[in-house]
Amino acid sequence: ERIIQLDENGRGISTSLDLKDNFNRILKSGINGGGRSGEFFFFSSDNKIIIKTISTAELNVLLRILPAYLEHFKANPDSVIAKIYGVFTFEARSPNEKYHLILMKNINGLPSIHVKRKYDLKGSTVGRRAVKQKEVSAYELQLMSNLKDLDFERFEQRVHASPEISRRLIEVMKKDADFLASQNLIDYSLALYVVDKGGYKGGSISLTQSLLVTDDGLLNSSTSSKGSVIEYVDTLTSMKSTHEDLYYHLGIIDYLIPFNCRKKLEVFTRKLLACNPKHNISVQRPAFYAERFGKFMEKIFTADVSLSRVSADTLSNKHL
Repeated sequence: ERIIQLDENGRGISTSLDLKDNFNRILKSGINGGGRSGEFFFFSSDNKIIIKTISTAELNVLLRILPAYLEHFKANPDSVIAKIYGVFTFEARSPNEKYHLILMKNINGLPSIHVKRKYDLKGSTVGRRAVKQKEVSAYELQLMSNLKDLDFERFEQRVHASPEISRRLIEVMKKDADFLASQNLIDYSLALYVVDKGGYKGGSISLTQSLLVTDDGLLNSSTSSKGSVIEYVDTLTSMKSTHEDLYYHLGIIDYLIPFNCRKKLEVFTRKLLACNPKHNISVQRPAFYAERFGKFMEKIFTADVSLSRVSADTLSNKHL
């Protein structure tokens, strides 16, 4: 209740979960794709709320950190950790089964048709590539479930936000990472959505957009629209790109993974197999993970990254 009160976006939960508005989605929910571990996902009709299953281990972590979790949000009202508004256990007697569900904020908050590219960023490079082909169209990128760190360096190179927003975000995300490290948590990600708000809640807006590769190797967009234009105010979780007519939506997700004995064994085994004690795999001890995460965020939000130019053939100039 306190977390909901602290978050302006959480105060409309009852409206977001109105049964009449969600009825069709409820009927279709059994065929929705789950996450990487096969979790169940349900998106509210207004796309502001997610209901998803979590494991018993994740439930225990959430209950353990809950007092500190609340205090972190109270001390850091700008935190970009995706807020969990409720946790429930559904128990069936026959068959004897339990399902743990959390109700949380949807970072994207828009229908999937508005999402042009989506990234799962951890600050690691090992195995963090989703696009392996040399040439890929903008439409193919839009269809991919999650692009990763190396894909981000290839197609975006940096987040083009205002200097003030970037400075505040870096500070906030470092505090968030330090908090997660203090709770012995790892393997979290920054979910970053590149979204087109044209036509959203506008009804009459028609939009045509094509993606190009510019001389600096970055994605660019040219947009023409008809109808009313909706103005959006930049926040730390929804900001206007200074490079193209799109927005960034972001937040830290998947943060209920403790650095336990199994994770310690995974780190040791993977480094041993690579014959490299400094192998930069995703899983690391909490303090190292938080430091690496913070440095990567500082890099993509501030630095003029001088990577090799993306070939003009990398993306075909197809209309979305």
